[in-house]
Amino acid sequence: MNKIFISFIFIISTLFSSNTIQSTYKNKKYNKQKKEYMTRVSNIIMNQWAKTKATKHGLSATVKIRIDNKGKLTYKDLTSSKDIDFDNKLKDTLDYFQYRKWPKYEYAQFIEAEFEFRDMNYTTKPINPITNIKQLKEILNEYKTATLNKDTDTIISNIYNKVFYIYPKALMRKQLIEMYSLERPILELTDMTYTKIGNIQRLDNRYFSVINYQQKMKIYTYMTDIKEKKRYFEYMKKEYPYDTIFKFYKNKNFFMLTMDTKLVAIKENQNNWKIIEKVDVKRLGFPKFIPNKIISQLDIRINYP
Repeated sequence: MNKIFISFIFIISTLFSSNTIQSTYKNKKYNKQKKEYMTRVSNIIMNQWAKTKATKHGLSATVKIRIDNKGKLTYKDLTSSKDIDFDNKLKDTLDYFQYRKWPKYEYAQFIEAEFEFRDMNYTTKPINPITNIKQLKEILNEYKTATLNKDTDTIISNIYNKVFYIYPKALMRKQLIEMYSLERPILELTDMTYTKIGNIQRLDNRYFSVINYQQKMKIYTYMTDIKEKKRYFEYMKKEYPYDTIFKFYKNKNFFMLTMDTKLVAIKENQNNWKIIEKVDVKRLGFPKFIPNKIISQLDIRINYP
């Protein structure tokens, strides 16, 4: 089996005003095809890294990145910068790289290289607690308005970005548009009221707040037979939490549901607050980017292995 190991270093820096990439080749026989391929890949990596928020000037870490002939990326031998914020950011970026598709390496089974990631020219700004809660309330209101108005783009812009590592953004947009455009809708959210904004907690160098809210929904039936409609009504009551309030309408094609639920608001560094719904935390399999301490506040049963 023909394997190739390319030993070189790409230095990728996050700058305030510009982004630079330098390369030092230790293998003089590095041919044109391989160089063109790695230049293409490094540009993709650099562009993604440039979108991240810098932590502290001069921090760096190295990692070996491999891309195979099917376009799958893996990494290993990740070093530590000794800074938690930087290390978490780099780990999240590398995890994202594993989910996305890469150009296939067509000249061998795989190509492997060592990359060095750096942060440059950073000035830290403390987060003001009063400003923090004010920004949180603004985002919650924006998310509520968008959800009630079925504003797909605004809903998605307020979702925590790491959700899209698991649940692709394009797929979420497609499914929301399809749901909102149904001629005969199944569910319709009619009201959303925040009942409690939890304390802002700092965990894993991020800020979290668990938000309680009440939602009211119409569940459509389109059934003409009253007995059949009642059977469906009783069935749906069993599918929701025991404290959910249902209201049956004999002469309407829907019944009302009032349910208490929660969402998590997350803020990283100087970024805006973002949101992940309780139902999505469970649906995504309790992702590692949500600390167990926060998951425990969502009243979800976790089955540990």
